Amino acid sequence: MKEFIVSLFYLTYMFLKYSIPGLLIGMFIAETLVALNVITKLSFIGTIFTKIANLPEECGLALTLAFIDPRAANVMLIDFYKNNQISKKELYISSLMDSFPAILKHWDSLVPTLFATMGMLGIVYFFILVLIGLITTVIFAIIGKLTIKKDINDDKNKNKDDNNINDIKNNNVEKNISIKEINNYKNLFKTVIYKTIKISLPIIKTIFIASFITSFLIKIGIFDYITEYIKTHISFLPFSTEELTISITAMINSIAAYTMAGSLVDSHAINNIQAIRALLFGSVLSSITIIRYFIPYYVGLYGVKDGISLMTISTLTRVVISIFFIAIISVL
Repeated sequence: MKEFIVSLFYLTYMFLKYSIPGLLIGMFIAETLVALNVITKLSFIGTIFTKIANLPEECGLALTLAFIDPRAANVMLIDFYKNNQISKKELYISSLMDSFPAILKHWDSLVPTLFATMGMLGIVYFFILVLIGLITTVIFAIIGKLTIKKDINDDKNKNKDDNNINDIKNNNVEKNISIKEINNYKNLFKTVIYKTIKISLPIIKTIFIASFITSFLIKIGIFDYITEYIKTHISFLPFSTEELTISITAMINSIAAYTMAGSLVDSHAINNIQAIRALLFGSVLSSITIIRYFIPYYVGLYGVKDGISLMTISTLTRVVISIFFIAIISVL
């Protein structure tokens, strides 16, 4: 029992070790960029998508930030929502639209790994992942277009302190720190630190609780059971043994799956199409087991109800699109 408790807290610590520092660093960078007005100057990037989705300017700012730090972007959205600057529907649509910037943001870690293990085939696979992210973003942008009615006289806009878009760009309501109001960079630094701590503390508390619960589920074997169940019930699929081996490996370690795919292609055991199909199917299977990492992330940011809802919608959408790509590749 003592060993179980010790290992439980150690696993929780490992979750927090990789999530809390990233959250704080990301929030500090985000608040600094906001304070220096960098995000507002680059907001045209996010505006391209938010105009399609009928989303307000605030969502464009968050989507732009997502290209730098998706987690900080989500925190910004939550802050806007709590301050009644965006509705819950706008919060959901904006959060679900970050698939494209989220995958693109990881190019610096994914591209070298994929190229080292698979060569140019790895680059092709990366662009397929980016395309899946882009399609996901566009789908939710279209859903926003169909469900969000743009009306400057609606109740949401009446509750805003200022309806002028130029004021949002120049001041970002209460969240932006105008450089004109700061006497020097020392005060700016102090303000950024204060805002980072103020916004992060409630999220850290929730992340701790979610990490502990997730760690408990891991220690009692829930996720291992799911993994083993999947392994024993996918043999009926029309994939070769080599492909299924790659896919199952991807559930445990993605880099190992990339290496295996590259080796099997080099030895002519499978072709390029089969390798990509296997990795895509592996990403589908990984979506099931990687929930152990998604739960602390989503619940920590959005709370239990909204966090689970957003996690489920985001994961299922990505899985369906990936299966669509697998079907197309299978036909080829």
